[in-house]
Amino acid sequence: MQCIGIHSSTDHPRIRYTVAFLDGHPLCRQCNLRFKLNNTPAENHWNISYGQHRKDPYFDFFIPAQRIFFVPDQEPAANWTMNPYTYGGEIVHSVELKKTPELSGLISDRQFQFDLLETLFFHISRYEEVFAPEEQLGSSGWLNEEVHLLVQKQLEQLPQVDRLVACVLEIITQQKIQQPTTYDLTHDIDFLHRYPDRHAFIRALGGALYRREGLSTIRHHWKNYYALRLGKGKDPYDCFNWLLSEGKNWRRKTLYVMTGGETSYDNHYSIKDPTLLRALDIARERGYELGLHPSYNAAFKSSLFRYELKKMQLLAGKPIHRSRQHWLRFDWHITPSLFARHGIREDASMGYRQRLGFRCGTGFPYQMYDFANEQAFPWQEWPLVCMESAAIHQARALGVDPIDLFQAFFRANRYNTHISINFHNSNFDPALAAGRQLADFYRSFILPLGK
Repeated sequence: MQCIGIHSSTDHPRIRYTVAFLDGHPLCRQCNLRFKLNNTPAENHWNISYGQHRKDPYFDFFIPAQRIFFVPDQEPAANWTMNPYTYGGEIVHSVELKKTPELSGLISDRQFQFDLLETLFFHISRYEEVFAPEEQLGSSGWLNEEVHLLVQKQLEQLPQVDRLVACVLEIITQQKIQQPTTYDLTHDIDFLHRYPDRHAFIRALGGALYRREGLSTIRHHWKNYYALRLGKGKDPYDCFNWLLSEGKNWRRKTLYVMTGGETSYDNHYSIKDPTLLRALDIARERGYELGLHPSYNAAFKSSLFRYELKKMQLLAGKPIHRSRQHWLRFDWHITPSLFARHGIREDASMGYRQRLGFRCGTGFPYQMYDFANEQAFPWQEWPLVCMESAAIHQARALGVDPIDLFQAFFRANRYNTHISINFHNSNFDPALAAGRQLADFYRSFILPLGK
């Protein structure tokens, strides 16, 4: 492997963390590259000076130090912006305090034009969320996504961190970086049955009438409910036989199951339900791992989280180390400590509820940052990038077809990132506006990604 040395007058934990992130980034590893901080220059193929004005002969490149996000003792910065820079036909973006008047090149005379390390740290540490003012926190417990910097600048659709890493590697090595995107497939089981009882059927009819969904939707509910009652049909949510992929080329596959709760958003099924047990058997046969889908309040209550995890482990017959929060509920001062306390090694909650996109700037798994202890958390985050319910919400807000939105997103992200995909079994119901269309798209486009 070839080594890239970054040399700084300080080795603060936030700098060490960011260099370690670069060192472990899959694009670096696929190119047989390593990053090291403050090692002996002679050990490296390239040396980069960070924050030092003196251009010593052994420095191949220079990165200016912004000294905003790497200074823990000062008041957290809040009024930042993103400036565009170009390289090789690509546009990447900084995170800075001042707006630049015009587009400029990423590098000039061997010097990068902004603090690459602080920009990376801002995104992957979720700095803006950890230090968000309380009045901007939403019902999920964290920063309302519409005020995220990436969303405000309409840049969340592309992996800003991964794109920046690729450009930096191209500048250093003078080689084109274009690795095909990888994928993993996940499912959250929020509901098992569309018609668990007669009351649910009546509510479905009432909802269709209230929303003026038309006679065809009412006929659909009537036909399917009575076919189910007569044993001549299946519940629309029971689609696990084709939902769960048999594909071997997914990076991995995970099924997240809810085991309890204390609100009206939870407890929609029993973990002893035969439909669930059959779904788990199919999942195991097809190479899925199991994870916990903690209930609405479990992100904030250690005892509730522990109780649900214990039930999940009894159901699975083995320890469970993966989780994704229900409704993506998350409190930065509580939830991360629950993972470490209860043996969760991988979380998959860092995604958007109302849009497709890269909340962390990257689609690749990595360890997030623990600001309280100034070190990496012991668990790994697998960012949630593509969720069908988020796409449906975004398409409705934009007035576009959700399938067109999906296809444009995948076309734009064919290289140099990873996309974690999440589909719920309950969103393929033909009674839903996009249910049948979504099922066709899932079968014809999503499932082939794993073959």
